[in-house]
Amino acid sequence: MRRYRRKLKGLLKLPRRYRTSRGFGVHSPFAFSFITQVIRDHEAYYYAYPEIDSLCAKTKRDAILDNMTFSCADYERQEARMLFRMLCRFNPSQIIEIGGANEVSRTVIERAVPHATLDRWSRDNPTPVDFSRSCFIIVNYAIDINFTLLRSYLLKAMRHPQGVVIFIRNMHLPLLKKLWRQVTAATPQGMSFHDDISGILVADPKLPRQDFDMLI
Repeated sequence: MRRYRRKLKGLLKLPRRYRTSRGFGVHSPFAFSFITQVIRDHEAYYYAYPEIDSLCAKTKRDAILDNMTFSCADYERQEARMLFRMLCRFNPSQIIEIGGANEVSRTVIERAVPHATLDRWSRDNPTPVDFSRSCFIIVNYAIDINFTLLRSYLLKAMRHPQGVVIFIRNMHLPLLKKLWRQVTAATPQGMSFHDDISGILVADPKLPRQDFDMLI
């Protein structure tokens, strides 16, 4: 019964998510352009797409099923392409990846922002966010023992005076969904964009606090 209710709730969200993902009812100029020109831009074709596509699963379902236990290793094509577009849009100087090394994200970063430094976060080496540089954080995976430390790390990163972008993947995993909910609930400014698998928090102090539940 509980599973049926969750499925029904998801189906009821679809019409609203569909409209939001196409910009209907979105009044913020930043949110509208970010949704239509970055997150959901399926018309432009970038030079790096063929190489990115060769490393990825075709769909989100394939990417999840390929590696159910440690799914940070698998991107589906649209998600990897979206990461590429986001990096081109924000042009960060520092990128911090959490939850394992990833060939797809490494390739995307090298093609989109070759000037950026890429740091790997771990419990033993929690790379500090350089507040003098623009920063983009990718969260691939988390384990219980690291949860509290990781949450504190992200909350501290959101104090960045220029703003920081946090991309949390694999939110079909309960711990990452929990992390997303707690982090977005704790930020007083910025906009978040999410579906059931991916979440993007643009923690920019110049933006009002808004949440967009949509199709990513």
